Amino acid sequence: MEPQKILDLKLENDGFDAHATIRDYFKLLLLTLWREEESFSGECPFGDSDWQYDIYKPLVKAEVVPGEIDEDGYLETVDISEADKLIYKLIECCTGA
Repeated sequence: MEPQKILDLKLENDGFDAHATIRDYFKLLLLTLWREEESFSGECPFGDSDWQYDIYKPLVKAEVVPGEIDEDGYLETVDISEADKLIYKLIECCTGA
């Protein structure tokens, strides 16, 4: 799947706008980091720990990284190493790095 299409995958987290995408998430994360400076919480930037799973789930659902979603729609497993490699590429893509 093309990076731009992956960045347009929708998030399924109640804490975000129903139309939020991975691209929106990255933008909000960077803006929050910049605004909060040394007060930024890398552990819980949006109030929850394990926040990376907000991004992992749509990647697994779109079958761009290995993993499983259970019958209730929860992320059961994810290949974190593969997911993180893809996320690094996506960040480079959307920042022009």
